[in-house]
Amino acid sequence: MFDKDLREWTAWVSQNKLTSVGSLWLTLMAGNIAYQFTRPVPLQLKLIHSRVYSQFVTIGAVAAIGLAEALDPSLKKRRDF
Repeated sequence: MFDKDLREWTAWVSQNKLTSVGSLWLTLMAGNIAYQFTRPVPLQLKLIHSRVYSQFVTIGAVAAIGLAEALDPSLKKRRDF
């Protein structure tokens, strides 16, 4: 059951890369801002730190998607020219 769900999720992420990465970035940005407000740092630094942390993880997600497609050719979306 878990294997089937994982394959379906992997296929969905492969077909909706921008939505997946954008949702991840937005979620991380909101979480990081919430975390930054627990620290005694000026607002500008809170926003900068949140953006940098979110972009770092987003780049990791893009790299993971690329690596998954490189290792499993069945995930590549076929393009008809």
